[in-house]
Amino acid sequence: MSRFLVLYRAPVSAREQMEAATPEQRHSSIADFGAPLGDGVAVGEGDAYGDIAGYSILEADSQQAALRILDGHPHFHMPDGLIEVHELLPTPSA
Repeated sequence: MSRFLVLYRAPVSAREQMEAATPEQRHSSIADFGAPLGDGVAVGEGDAYGDIAGYSILEADSQQAALRILDGHPHFHMPDGLIEVHELLPTPSA
């Protein structure tokens, strides 16, 4: 089973989203609910993304399976709500 980083992107802050969340807006396949995120600071050149509202860790057999699990997620009901799914790859041994 693979693990995936799920990034919740939205024009509304995580604080506002959490205040409006209901108990039904949770998902059983999430291995680590993660956390809502505050404003970020970039280290190095460039700017931090200002629309990442939170993250979770999801377990699924494949990226396509992860996408199917997220189908109909409440985050999509938010105007301009977007979810990114990134597979967590093993780090090479030293």
